[in-house]
Amino acid sequence: MQRFANDVAINRKAKIGTYLTLGGFGLLIVSLVLSFRFETVTYLSLGSALIGVIFTQTGVSLSNKWGRSPRVDEIIDGALKGMGSEYALFHYSLGSDHVLFTSSKALVLIPCLQEGEITYEDGKWWEAKERRGKLRRKAIKRIQTDAEMDVRSTKKKIGRLVHDETETEIAPLLVFLHPNAKLNAQGSIPPGVHHKKLKSYLRKNKAGSRSMPIVAKISESLGY
Repeated sequence: MQRFANDVAINRKAKIGTYLTLGGFGLLIVSLVLSFRFETVTYLSLGSALIGVIFTQTGVSLSNKWGRSPRVDEIIDGALKGMGSEYALFHYSLGSDHVLFTSSKALVLIPCLQEGEITYEDGKWWEAKERRGKLRRKAIKRIQTDAEMDVRSTKKKIGRLVHDETETEIAPLLVFLHPNAKLNAQGSIPPGVHHKKLKSYLRKNKAGSRSMPIVAKISESLGY
């Protein structure tokens, strides 16, 4: 499988997250020291506290996405390990986070972190988990709307990068990542699959064995 990702940028964002988190904690400590040193709260201590909170929250957010291992892209890479060269996977490059080109279409892979029993009924996605001895069921909100938005973003990005004369079909595919997710969603819209069964899903829906020409154009435009 062909894989395209700016790993240098990913590592840089992970380091920035670490630095911001540490710097934020440092500023919070400075603010605490200043508040004890002076009888009244000063603008300096308030400013340090505010900037410290912003730095910490931003750093934690960046670290959770880019610094934690395995990252989402690493899980997807592992799920697709061993696929042929007709498949091309782009991470964080094409409007949505993960786009997989097959021999017939482009699949926008949408990571889902829900656990428990995942079902599709009456045009809605549902998540059921046992809590305090009772099975609680709730609708998974915005999952279809987010999928449509990711597809639109990918179409726009590809349109800006290359002139796609073949009008490549772009479709969403929900990929459930939690090890305890149990998927029961036949005929769902959009379709969904557990990451452990992603390879078998793709092989079952395989058409042809050649990589699409647009992959080379996109990778060249992105500088890969």
